[in-house]
Amino acid sequence: MIGCGLLITKKEIFYTKNGALIGTAFKDVVIAKDGFYPAVCIQSLSHHIQSNFGRMYNETPFLFDLDGFC
Repeated sequence: MIGCGLLITKKEIFYTKNGALIGTAFKDVVIAKDGFYPAVCIQSLSHHIQSNFGRMYNETPFLFDLDGFC
């Protein structure tokens, strides 16, 4: 399971794998005034994904301890 997170206060994007931090991928990210919209791109109709945008949208908690990280 791959996760992607945004630390707005640090303007950084990070990745996780199976609930463990991989590391920071991007620094000094420009924060748009109108917000962010998650998007996924797949290359064929045979590819499948499963998403989790947190408890606000889903009952399944994140594998990564976001509260402990921030």
